[in-house]
Amino acid sequence: MCTLQAELLQEEFSIPLTGNFIQNRSSMINWCPIGRNAQPAQRKEFMATDNLYNIRERYIEKLADLLHKNEIDVVSKLGGNTSFDIYPPGWDKTYALQHFDKTKWDFWFVGDRCGINGNDYEIFNHLKDKGRSFETGSPEETVEIIDLYILEHLQYRR
Repeated sequence: MCTLQAELLQEEFSIPLTGNFIQNRSSMINWCPIGRNAQPAQRKEFMATDNLYNIRERYIEKLADLLHKNEIDVVSKLGGNTSFDIYPPGWDKTYALQHFDKTKWDFWFVGDRCGINGNDYEIFNHLKDKGRSFETGSPEETVEIIDLYILEHLQYRR
């Protein structure tokens, strides 16, 4: 990742940098090319540049190639708007479901990275057939989804 971070910094476009690019989160490693300390304006600037040049889409492929070449068996996915999540196979968001009795719980999911390279992909698809999985594009849309679908369903059951 350090090699890729250095390569990214030598690209033609300018991106804000705030340090703390790699963070160990116990269950995964998070790589944020602009740094975990980025302020909202810096994140917005990076997101605009990323949308224009597909930075993270290109670098997730490079990361996957590097990991494969070095025989490191981990999964890398796009996380949030500015980072990559790197974790062992099977440790995606569906991992949490095994800790609940499925006969007693209804699972719902709302996420923003539901595409194949996104960190919400597995759980989104796992719950999709049950109609309990939603993709969102903003915090406001998330609130609408919860109000219109999830809370409505829960109130109907009472």
